Amino acid sequence: MFSSLSQTSSNVNMVQSLVPIWEEQRKRTGIHEATMTSDPGKPLPEDVMKLLSSGL
Repeated sequence: MFSSLSQTSSNVNMVQSLVPIWEEQRKRTGIHEATMTSDPGKPLPEDVMKLLSSGL
């Protein structure tokens, strides 16, 4: 099952160390998930990926 980090519920644990792998796969496959606006309080997936891959 595929879920973006920003679209997961708070009870789901995601592994931040996998972010570079996910980003590489997105670039390689050219597949970009559709942004869902089900929760306006959650950031966009692209913003989350940028934040996490920037190394805080």
